[in-house]
Amino acid sequence: MIEELAERDVRVSDVHFDVAPDRRATMKVSPLETDDDESATNWGAAEWITLRWSPAEGWVWQVKYHGDVSPRAAIYFGMSAVPKPAAVAEWLHLGLAQPMVIPSREDDLPFTTPDLDEALRAYSITTEQPG
Repeated sequence: MIEELAERDVRVSDVHFDVAPDRRATMKVSPLETDDDESATNWGAAEWITLRWSPAEGWVWQVKYHGDVSPRAAIYFGMSAVPKPAAVAEWLHLGLAQPMVIPSREDDLPFTTPDLDEALRAYSITTEQPG
């Protein structure tokens, strides 16, 4: 995931993975370059932008601006807990470039959680080849 984000000029920091007892991932993200036109994205006013994952929610990003008491509403991706990393990276890249047009998953639509062990292999950070 981090490599996919970097290919799309998204800076990643403060990465945390939990594998037991609950699987979770959290990372702070930001565009590599901010627009001179602050009205377009307003990321310069962001205290933080977080991308997180859990089996129950899938991928979610959220922003908190300086001066706000609470973060803004979370934006949820896709219909599966484990979509392809490139699809998630492209979705976040679009969200950072055009935050007013990024779609969020509808609450009433079916959400699937595939066999996590198998599906999460696409997110593996090892270079080990299957035998």
